[in-house]
Amino acid sequence: MKTRIIFTAAMALFAFSTATYAACTSDGYCTGVGKDVVQSAIVNSNGVLFMPPTGSNPGCTLVSGYYIQLLGTNPHFKEMYATYLYAMANNIQFQLRLDPSQSTCTVAYVRTWN
Repeated sequence: MKTRIIFTAAMALFAFSTATYAACTSDGYCTGVGKDVVQSAIVNSNGVLFMPPTGSNPGCTLVSGYYIQLLGTNPHFKEMYATYLYAMANNIQFQLRLDPSQSTCTVAYVRTWN
């Protein structure tokens, strides 16, 4: 009985961890906690570039083949970047919604929840 409970718990943990790994889906939502969504971020003169996890399929063209962009020219850039930093620092679930009107992967909004 004890072995069965441990096996069931291990399988549930495995299923959860693999389901959250490829955070970006072809419908333009990148959802998860921390590195489940963004493996690295680069701040440059144009804004921020986020690298999604390997295996993600965001349904748009990644900048330089690797990145999702948050443009510094977006009127809500500071708020969106601050929301991203808040989620990462507090290890809470967040979502990058990609703009479906753009062929290049561009963040439309950032959302958090507990």
